[in-house]
Amino acid sequence: MPRAHKGCEIKNFHFKKQEKTYLSLILYLVFTLMKTEFYNKSSIINTIMFNNFRNPFKKNTDIYFLAASVITLALVVGFLSLPVFRLPSASPPPCRNESIFPFRNQPETPENSPRYKPPPPLSTPFPDREKVTVKELAEEIKKRVRTLSLLPSKKEEFSKFAGKHKLAPTEKLYFQYIKASLMYEAVTAEGLWNIQSQITDEEPRSDKIWEQWQNKNGDGFETSPTAIAECDEIGSLYCVLLNKMDIQSVGLFWPDKGHAIACWKFQSPEGKEIRILVPTTQYLWGEGDLFDSNGFDPFTQKVVYDYTRKDVDDSFSIPVGIARFFIYQIDKYGAANPSTLHKMRQLKLFYFYKEINITRVVHDGEFYLEQFRDDKQSQEDVWAWEHFVRDFSPEIE
Repeated sequence: MPRAHKGCEIKNFHFKKQEKTYLSLILYLVFTLMKTEFYNKSSIINTIMFNNFRNPFKKNTDIYFLAASVITLALVVGFLSLPVFRLPSASPPPCRNESIFPFRNQPETPENSPRYKPPPPLSTPFPDREKVTVKELAEEIKKRVRTLSLLPSKKEEFSKFAGKHKLAPTEKLYFQYIKASLMYEAVTAEGLWNIQSQITDEEPRSDKIWEQWQNKNGDGFETSPTAIAECDEIGSLYCVLLNKMDIQSVGLFWPDKGHAIACWKFQSPEGKEIRILVPTTQYLWGEGDLFDSNGFDPFTQKVVYDYTRKDVDDSFSIPVGIARFFIYQIDKYGAANPSTLHKMRQLKLFYFYKEINITRVVHDGEFYLEQFRDDKQSQEDVWAWEHFVRDFSPEIE
């Protein structure tokens, strides 16, 4: 979790080579000043401890002292003028200060932010509808898959994935990868679709999740769970959605006796079975265990059976409000880096379990936003953090 912030003084003290050079020179010259002044002023100590040792530079100590003082002062002024070094103000600004979060109430213009690009506008899916079927939802997600497949960042992700498993980067595998990774980000606990993980003692199927969604009317799902389910239910939901999107070789995997996740599998050109572990909850997993995790050996389970049960028919319908929410979440966050989405999941996890309040969620979101801007991260990641803070900010009175 990000550390607590004092007011809104968000600083970045990761000194680079230039800053380290300044610091080293300043410390060296301060030591020189102290040494020079010591030899110049402390004759008694010189007599007692050094047996009247005569400083060979004594005649020039005043010149050395003056020169070192001027150089040290110049270095201090130069160091404090570096853009990464910001002294805290006497009274920290309030946390809603526009200098910290400029885009909320004032529009960005070329005059005050020439490099700023606003997130692309969201189109409204399923216009003039009250209900949306599972088939229609799957078809809408496929459209987003085609859009995401054009991004260089996704092509780079897939290149690493194919290289890791020594696979030929075919177009078919690429689109399967986009579908499988996107659905992981959507349905994993505290992910894009806000499913909260809790023990329910239900059967390993997704029926109860769909029933909860069927009763979700209205909107405003950004800051609250859309459904509550346990690990095997969420894993089953993942399998069902991939089946709806034309990926059949997916099933449940038990890394532990009481815990289940999803597993996507396929054959390599050499006939070897490749298993991709999909940790649909964070239970038993480490900080870096994301899609295609190495946290467990995927072959400890002898057989991963395809999930063939039809938990819902294609004609099963959910209210248009929650269906739009699902698509909006993909539009807002689907292009972001997996590590960025993991940070957001962690914040929502602690918020859903009431470990932190919503003000802390927004403050930490603003911290990450500022950090990503300063570090010049990808535009998609910056946009994702902008959406994240905006989604949670209306809840703060």
